[in-house]
Amino acid sequence: MSAKKEVPGLLWKPSNVSRDNTNIVHFIKWLNENKSISTNDYNDLWAWSVEHFEDFWEAILEYFEVIYQGEYSSVIDSPDMPGITWFQGIKLNYAEHIFRHHTLQHPAIVFKSESSAIIEVSWQELAEKVAAFQHFLI
Repeated sequence: MSAKKEVPGLLWKPSNVSRDNTNIVHFIKWLNENKSISTNDYNDLWAWSVEHFEDFWEAILEYFEVIYQGEYSSVIDSPDMPGITWFQGIKLNYAEHIFRHHTLQHPAIVFKSESSAIIEVSWQELAEKVAAFQHFLI
């Protein structure tokens, strides 16, 4: 007979202020206000995204103001996975979308691993790296 494994307790919980300032909470509020979707928390959002995944992905496109060219008549061309074509008829440039809010006021990327200090990548450095990668691909 094996001994029961003890489950560790909760290590950390964000404050209500921190939680209320997350992107997911802002998205939930936006859905409630703009799409009349009744979601109150992550679990509600997850259930809605699974049950109405076309509406979910269309809301993502709108909420994040994704820059694209063209028009689409449906979110997917078939319900059968794999092989779905998403938003057929539109084209987007991911780099254009990401760089639309570049600024000198704050870095593009801030990250830290367990073995390093905080590292910041400026928008200029990121643009140079993207351009170098683009040149490599061409």
